Amino acid sequence: MKTVYKYIVIATIGVVMASCDNGQSLQQYFVDGSNNPEFITFDVSSNVLSVAEEELTSKQKETLHSIRKLNVLALKLDENNQGLYKEEKEKIKKILSDDSYQELMRFNTGKARGVVKFLGEDDAIDEVILYGSDDSKGFALLRILGDNMNIENVGQLVEVVQKGTLNQSQLGSIGKIFSEAK
Repeated sequence: MKTVYKYIVIATIGVVMASCDNGQSLQQYFVDGSNNPEFITFDVSSNVLSVAEEELTSKQKETLHSIRKLNVLALKLDENNQGLYKEEKEKIKKILSDDSYQELMRFNTGKARGVVKFLGEDDAIDEVILYGSDDSKGFALLRILGDNMNIENVGQLVEVVQKGTLNQSQLGSIGKIFSEAK
């Protein structure tokens, strides 16, 4: 009987270990990136947008208040880190190809490319991920963490950002990454 019990325990442990995902999560990628001096990374609260709330619709206000914080990770491309840039783009591509990320949209301006994805259900989004890269400037990865976000809110988020102005003092040097010409 003890032998059967041992086999059951060993088999259960084996199944659990085999079912564990060995891939890197986006959260772990942010943690790893924050330890790499090549990256610019920071977390900001949702009040980084200076928005006159009286100019917003009720849906836009709801969207603004549903955001808890933003995580930003960026790599500015230069002549010394091109190999790192290509390697990191592949890591991000692999992470975001996971089936748990649902794609909302892609964009391609010729030079810059990007994707917007989310985790969760259409009516209960846990986080929105925006990833954009430009092979002459670098890439930026943004996680928007919120409460009770939904598909409509994500669309409203774009309008809120367009109406607001970024508080540059809270953003530090990240705002300069894609605005500087090479």
